[in-house]
Amino acid sequence: MARIELESPVTGVVWKVARGPGTVVAAGDAVVIVESMKMEIPVEVTEAGTVEEVLVAEGDQVEEGTPLLVLEAMKMQNEITAPCSGIVKTIAVAAGDAVQAGDVLLTIQ
Repeated sequence: MARIELESPVTGVVWKVARGPGTVVAAGDAVVIVESMKMEIPVEVTEAGTVEEVLVAEGDQVEEGTPLLVLEAMKMQNEITAPCSGIVKTIAVAAGDAVQAGDVLLTIQ
C-alpha cells in the first residue's frame, strides 16, 4: 500500500483529525482540520431577498458546500451554502428578514 504525505496549505495547528489511521478515504474527504489564525469568514448575500429558513445554528460544524439558509429572491428559492469548512460563529439573520446585496448573513470560523 502506497503512503501519501499531505501538506497543509496554511501554517496552523491540527484542530481535529477527521479520519484516523486505517480509515478508507476518497478524493476530497477531509482528513485533518487545521486551525489557522482563527479567521472569521463572513457569508454575504449577493442579491436582495427574504430569508426563508435558517438551516444551521451557532456552534454547528459545517463543511464547504453545506446548505446554510434558504433565500427567496425574484420569486425563486436559493440555497446559500458554506464557502468553507468551519464552525458557525454568528448568525445575523432570521427567517422573514429582508436582506440587501452585501449584507452579512453569518460568519464561519
